[in-house]
Amino acid sequence: MKAKLLLATIAIFLSYIGFSQCLVLHHEGQQLEPNAEITVEGDASDYETIVFLDVENTCNEDLEVLVKRYDEYLVPGAHSAFCWLVCFDTTVSLSPYPLTIERNTINTSDFSGHYYAWGNEGISVVSYTFFDQNNPNDSVSVTVNFDCTLIGVGENTVLNENAVNIFPVPASNSVTVDLEEMIGNVDIQILDVTGSVVKEVSHLSKGSSIQVSDLSEGLYFYRAIHNGNLIKTGRLAIRR
Repeated sequence: MKAKLLLATIAIFLSYIGFSQCLVLHHEGQQLEPNAEITVEGDASDYETIVFLDVENTCNEDLEVLVKRYDEYLVPGAHSAFCWLVCFDTTVSLSPYPLTIERNTINTSDFSGHYYAWGNEGISVVSYTFFDQNNPNDSVSVTVNFDCTLIGVGENTVLNENAVNIFPVPASNSVTVDLEEMIGNVDIQILDVTGSVVKEVSHLSKGSSIQVSDLSEGLYFYRAIHNGNLIKTGRLAIRR
């Protein structure tokens, strides 16, 4: 009888250890409940809207933490991505390698969720799940509502899908800018997946060419600006 009681006690203890919750999320200094839902507001004309999360390991052992992104709903034309130590493009939904969070510490610098509205208003819903690579049952999730409206767009801004086009996509050494006649000329910014401007060309007219041979292969984004207003955003791939 005592042996059975001892075995039962050990089983309960091991079960507790196996399913104990070590990971906790924080947002803007507040601890989040498991499966919390938060809203982040942004300007749909901005390049991106970002949510920052702190990830805490409350247990007495180091954890190898992975992140998985779920696009629950995206406004048509919008995209999402995330950074976990390094930034990934919009096609990556699971971090390819874990980040070590030491025992009883909070990681405050390595995660950010990035939402690209591309001028499309509405609410997109993206979930992020953080879990221990060695014990996936130890996980915590948060759902983020990215609520973006065209706050910063001027009255004369033309958010027209056909106002500006860049081709070919994918490109190799150069791209050509195609404009509607009413636009006249534009400034083009090319950004990498982290949001850094890697090339900027001003006063482009219809048929102008932009050299991209100095850019590495990969995914980029572009912004077309007319009279100080954002009029078009899009994706640009470079392959050779």
